[in-house]
Amino acid sequence: MLSIPQTFRQSILLCLCCVLLASPVLADASTDASADKPAAALTLQKNHGYLLIRIVGTSGERVTRFDVTHVDTGDVVKTRSDTYKSAGPNAWMFLLPVPAGRYFWSKYSSDYSVGLELSRNQDPMIGQAAPSSASDTFEVAPGVINYAGDWQIRISSDGPSRRWTKDVSQNVKTLERLFERFPEHASKYEIYLSMMGKEAISFVEFQRIIKQHSGS
Repeated sequence: MLSIPQTFRQSILLCLCCVLLASPVLADASTDASADKPAAALTLQKNHGYLLIRIVGTSGERVTRFDVTHVDTGDVVKTRSDTYKSAGPNAWMFLLPVPAGRYFWSKYSSDYSVGLELSRNQDPMIGQAAPSSASDTFEVAPGVINYAGDWQIRISSDGPSRRWTKDVSQNVKTLERLFERFPEHASKYEIYLSMMGKEAISFVEFQRIIKQHSGS
């Protein structure tokens, strides 16, 4: 069963306040010449949007596969380690063009280090055939970058049984890394927040909401 922290909504609201305060930094972020070249073309196909996700592993673990599935069509977007960019200690991020629509996480695998060797951590890979609820899905809007959060999947064993939990959070640092790692994309496309179970919404609209609720 999926485990989502009860403070998820509160943490998102706090993050949004941070985003509001940090938005000038994001807008003025420089395009570092040492940043990796974009992994995806700058021109989106019709009715496509970019999906941005940061995956956080545990110490010694390297994520090797993270798939998402379109709720309506069943089409699978497969992401593997060669599509990821480093995004902090034991963390990677990807920016991929995908058809617009609603998605859910469907498959995950990782390797872990044993000396100089890598071993498969999950055999077989863990996953889910369908979302457990509407809140287990996120939306990809067309023509924009859709940040669907920082993801961490943890696996524990109890004898022959394996259990897994999933944590999803919004992190303004990930958006700062977006400008560092994908500067051309970040400069060209508007950024949307794609929170679990919610309609994707732009930062412009979020800023308006935050300002309205703060009374400023």
